[in-house]
Amino acid sequence: KLTPYLSALCNYLTGAIDVSRTLIQKAINLHPGDGYCSNLEDEIEGRIKYGVEHFFDSNDVSIGHFLKVEASRESPPGEAALCYGASETIRTREIQYFQAAVQQTQNNVNEDFVELVTGFLTWKMGDSDKALPHLQKAVKLERSTQNVMCLARVYREMPDRKSEARQLYDSVLKESPDEFEAMWSLGMLADDSEKALGYYREASKVRSTDWRIHLSIGQTLAEMGRYSEAIEAYNSARYYCGENPSDISLSTAKAYIHLDKRDLAISYAEQACHEDPTSQKAKDLYASIKEVN
Repeated sequence: KLTPYLSALCNYLTGAIDVSRTLIQKAINLHPGDGYCSNLEDEIEGRIKYGVEHFFDSNDVSIGHFLKVEASRESPPGEAALCYGASETIRTREIQYFQAAVQQTQNNVNEDFVELVTGFLTWKMGDSDKALPHLQKAVKLERSTQNVMCLARVYREMPDRKSEARQLYDSVLKESPDEFEAMWSLGMLADDSEKALGYYREASKVRSTDWRIHLSIGQTLAEMGRYSEAIEAYNSARYYCGENPSDISLSTAKAYIHLDKRDLAISYAEQACHEDPTSQKAKDLYASIKEVN
């Protein structure tokens, strides 16, 4: 049963994206509805469709791997070198790897791409203010969805630039009404829970197997006091989640507390502790529920 899925995963991790795409389709045909297969399919399609900005929410290892995959694909030589230099900078936290790649590829790669990746790396290294001029220049040079989404992502994290982030995401949706990341981000930036839920629901129609959107729906429903519905959303998130589900377990435990079902709350809080032994939030919640009991 696992052979097609594992073959797709191995090809994906070694950079054979097209081969992994074919294999995961075979796995899905053999096991329709399987959450792990669907999750990997979305990851593969995301890499093909969305580009660099799709991985802003991934960890550094994933981003570095993505850039190496890009370097190994049939990219123009200049872009491949930049991607590899960027991946080494992420791995080592030393910006000179990317700077050296820029020097080697001058005049052989689009200027907006250089500005985009420079801004992206600067932001990942923790300096939003220095990243902004590069990302703004990338958008000015080429107003592509990728460039706009990258700039919006950085604006989203800055308390005084959230309105600009909204405007950029709105502009993306006018051009590409099914852009998942834009809808999801607008939900995060919404002024009230009802608006946020509307954006999340629309995003879930575009990518129904993305566990993150189900978690966002559940957390928003919980904010609105609709705890039973929130638990249903958390169950969907758990089904599709191929990563550490401790945040889902933690949110589920909190919902059960509000429903006064403390035995279930304890069970999920304990589960969150096992799933992520380093989570202080999970430990604190588990301890507080046990103390009340």
